[in-house]
Amino acid sequence: MSLAQPYTRPFYDRTALALENAAQLGILCVTAFGNTQNIPYIAGAISETPNVLTVGATNTPTDASSPLYMEGYSARGPGEANILKPDLSAPGTLPLAVVGTGDQYALTSGTSFAAPFVAGAAALLRQHCPMCDPLAIKALFMNTADRNILYSGDEGEQRMAPVTRMGSGMLRIDKALNATLWAFSLEERQPSFSFGIVDASSDTIFAKTIRIQTIVSRARTLRFSYELRNASKANVMNATFFPPEVDIPESCDYEVDVQVQIYIIAENAPVNTMTTSGFRGLDPEPLDRHEFDGHFLIQSDVDQEISLPFHMI
Repeated sequence: MSLAQPYTRPFYDRTALALENAAQLGILCVTAFGNTQNIPYIAGAISETPNVLTVGATNTPTDASSPLYMEGYSARGPGEANILKPDLSAPGTLPLAVVGTGDQYALTSGTSFAAPFVAGAAALLRQHCPMCDPLAIKALFMNTADRNILYSGDEGEQRMAPVTRMGSGMLRIDKALNATLWAFSLEERQPSFSFGIVDASSDTIFAKTIRIQTIVSRARTLRFSYELRNASKANVMNATFFPPEVDIPESCDYEVDVQVQIYIIAENAPVNTMTTSGFRGLDPEPLDRHEFDGHFLIQSDVDQEISLPFHMI
């Protein structure tokens, strides 16, 4: 569905509550993130609902070598209480048939056209894995998304898109269908890690848990690492995994937990310049400076890599 209304919040919205209830009943709802551009926190209640699958818009690649980038109209998170939104992105600029002509097409664009891609992909994945619940389907998409997405900053320079624009990355249904395991945050029960606003006035250590579940019977060894969307911020935070690797037995329903510990180096953290006052509150540059985001990587000796996005301010 596409019902974005800027700056509204799920707590006050009956439709958002209905979508949460649907998720508890086993229904995966897919929502468009909105076309309100690169403005921090602008997305609305429906697209910020925690247990829906929220979709931003990338360009439509013409071939495998085409660069991927976020469309300028696609909205920006994070969501309510600084949860990571959107969850995923998909192509949003499409040629569609013109009603009544029989042979004509028109180019159209919007997150309203990216979301149906993901809804259709979810139907295919549910057919492929009838026992997969909404969390598993959401995780399989987010774990296997293409992370190599660009974004134009205020000065027009191209850099890696922040997760508050692209979510985990762009939909790759082929990789989701071939996945042999999936992973999520145990504490949040989401395929992403939202650390919220972190007080970096002193060195800080905190931890969360990655839960990994297999869906194919195959022995393998998993190793863990992380990557930042902006490598220049590497002197502010680092992540350590306990244990650093695990051996998975030959089982199609095996479950294992791994702790990820985040260390914040206070003296290297930026001085807070974020604000909500006046037009400065619409400027994405302070959020670009203060958000630390990337992916936790799970690499296998026999399977494709999967990943989980993380975000903090």
